[in-house]
Amino acid sequence: MNATTFSQRIQFHFFVLSPYAIVLLVIAFLFGCQQKKEQVKQEPQPTVTLENLQTAYNKAMRHNFMYSKFVPQAEKEKNKEMANLYRAIARSEEIHAQQHAALLRSKGIEPKEPIFDSITVGTIMQTLKMALSSEEIETESMYPNLMRTAEAEKFPQAAEQFTLCREGDIRQSDLMKEAQNTNGKIKKVPYLICPACGYIFTSEEVEGCPTCKIKKDKFEKI
Repeated sequence: MNATTFSQRIQFHFFVLSPYAIVLLVIAFLFGCQQKKEQVKQEPQPTVTLENLQTAYNKAMRHNFMYSKFVPQAEKEKNKEMANLYRAIARSEEIHAQQHAALLRSKGIEPKEPIFDSITVGTIMQTLKMALSSEEIETESMYPNLMRTAEAEKFPQAAEQFTLCREGDIRQSDLMKEAQNTNGKIKKVPYLICPACGYIFTSEEVEGCPTCKIKKDKFEKI
């Protein structure tokens, strides 16, 4: 076989096989793209945490409703300071609910509005006992469980939000324990509330929120 014939055969094979090679390359490319799409589709969604956000939203809304009901009772007992404390806590819970709703909406989910049972409102001391019992369940059980689940499902925004809300609820409990220890006779103080996490301050001698770092000039005053 001379060089010319050999060269011609190579050229023949090249032109015959090239279309098949191109087709194979295209198929391989498309197959790879499809695999990537399937991998994206198969990424686990934080299903349980999304449900937990709805649960936390319901709880915060109910607490907002409950504390709002406590305000008139405190006013009825001519205790303006306790009425203001309950107003501050109600607003704190409203902020928690708003944050949970916003995170749900960021995932394309509209929060369902809860239906509340009627709340029996007793004396100030009775309302304090009721509130502290409910807050203890949230701070000691509910939020820690929600935080662990969010971390396990790799949903850091939810884990951080649950953490901040828990800190806010602990602060609420501390204020109500002080009120309980003084039989509801608390001092007149200014109530400043962080609009990002709902943390309550009882002094204007602060520069910002220790939990979410929001500056003091953003605080709401009750």
